[in-house]
Amino acid sequence: MSSKIKQAWFIISVVISIVFAFAAFKNPEKFIPMSDLLATIIAILIGVSLAISAVLASPPKIDETLHASSEDGKRAQKILDNNYTSMLDAQKYLFWVYYASLMLAVCLKFVDIYFGGQANPAFHDTMFFKVVATAFAFVSSLALLWSATLPTLLHQVNTHKMKF
Repeated sequence: MSSKIKQAWFIISVVISIVFAFAAFKNPEKFIPMSDLLATIIAILIGVSLAISAVLASPPKIDETLHASSEDGKRAQKILDNNYTSMLDAQKYLFWVYYASLMLAVCLKFVDIYFGGQANPAFHDTMFFKVVATAFAFVSSLALLWSATLPTLLHQVNTHKMKF
C-alpha cells in the first residue's frame, strides 16, 4: 500500500469510526451486543498481530555480495533498517489500538452488567455510559478497519527481505 493510499484509508477509517461513535452516543444500548462479537474479532487480531511481531523479530540483513562496495552495502542496510523500524512501529501502534479496543469492550460489558442491564435501563441514558459506548465504538471500529493493512504489512516485510 503506498503512503498516499494508507493516508486516505486512515482518513476514511477515522470518518467511519466517527459515524459509529456518533451512533453509539445516540443509542449506546445497541452497542452492548456488538461488544461480544467485536471483542472476539479483536482478540483474534491481537493473536495475528503477535504472530506478525514474531515474524518481524528477526531483522533482515542485506547480502553483501550483491553490492559493489561496502559503502553501498551499508547504505542499503541503513535503508532496510529504517523501513524495518517503521514497520515495527506501525505494528506496535496497531497492537495497542487492538488492546485498547478489547479493554473498552470489557469495560462496556462490565458497566452494563454492574450498573445497567434490565434492572436499571435508565442507566443507558447517563453520560458516563454514553461516553464508554462512544469510546468503544470509535476505537473498535478504527481497529477493525485499520486491520485491513495487515496483509500489506506482511507483504512489505517479505518484499524487503527478498529485495536486499
